[in-house]
Amino acid sequence: MKSITDHELMELLREQNQRASNTAYAHLYEHAYTKIQSMVTRNNGLEEDAKDIFQEALIILTKAIRKKAFNFTASVQTYVYAVARNLWLKELKRRKSEVSFDGRDLPDSIIDDDTNELEKQTILLRNSINELSEDCRKILIDFYYAKLSMSEIKNEFKLSSEQAAKNKKYRCLKNLIEICKRNM
Repeated sequence: MKSITDHELMELLREQNQRASNTAYAHLYEHAYTKIQSMVTRNNGLEEDAKDIFQEALIILTKAIRKKAFNFTASVQTYVYAVARNLWLKELKRRKSEVSFDGRDLPDSIIDDDTNELEKQTILLRNSINELSEDCRKILIDFYYAKLSMSEIKNEFKLSSEQAAKNKKYRCLKNLIEICKRNM
């Protein structure tokens, strides 16, 4: 496969056609996958984990490139590796916090009580989020669920700096906490 520059890779991914994307993905697989696989397997992962992480990283890369205001500060391969590394660290953290307790020895009433409490908290949070302004709701969802960076949030909301984005997110989170307390 001929060498492709970072600019050409970004253009191929930006085109939104399958053939162009496949060319870019094949290039990235050839040049970046082995480093990611090595990083994952050296850190308690399997080859399947590496494939999943690599695929997620490519999805994140593609979404980032297709956002009009996105600018790279490193090579595409470095970006993919950094995203994959962060995804793998999050996965390791999730696995570490996962409890292998299946609840078979607990009475059904305790399990039902916990489930009901979790459902109540989920409903409270959803209702409270719905009371937020549209901007606050979008910022919190973008940050906590879509995992957008402050830079991406700054660009999306046309804020002056990442610090302004952090401040706005903080105020929105503070409002959400106040609404939750009020609704309890």
